[in-house]
Amino acid sequence: KWDLTVSRYPSSSRLWREYLMFRQSNFETFSILSSSNLYKDAIKKLASMKYELPTGKRETRNYEEAIVSLLVRNIMLLKQAGYLEKAVALFQALLEYNLNCPSDLIDTEKKVQFFEGFWDSDCPRLGDECAPTWKGWYEQQTRKYRGEVEGEDCSYNDSLSRTIAEKEQKVMEEELR
Repeated sequence: KWDLTVSRYPSSSRLWREYLMFRQSNFETFSILSSSNLYKDAIKKLASMKYELPTGKRETRNYEEAIVSLLVRNIMLLKQAGYLEKAVALFQALLEYNLNCPSDLIDTEKKVQFFEGFWDSDCPRLGDECAPTWKGWYEQQTRKYRGEVEGEDCSYNDSLSRTIAEKEQKVMEEELR
């Protein structure tokens, strides 16, 4: 019944919120993976509805607030279920995508494409020591593409190697105790 109602009224952020709470409270069918996927579906649907509206409409702001609310709820669910690393990564990705987007990336598809490249790279994340930010990484990749920088000119790689070595040393010391 809920599935039919949500499919009939996909633009209702309140309905999505109630549906997600219902699904999370149903112990027979509850799982973190399915709940997280439902949050993702709800966010995608609300985002697509938001982009169909003319810019500047009051409803746009309502969709944005609903999306942020659902994202925070998903992060809290992951954290409470013991998936702290995944919750932190999701929060880092949100901040990085929204605060450090390269200014010359306007098209959403291009933004997502380059963000995936950044996120899949081995560079430190927002909040980590020597994190380059998405914008910094993108600028470095652009310079490499233009031939202005040869090879992997990652100023954070040496620091990252030192940080990893220091962490490994601490783990070894703790194991010896």
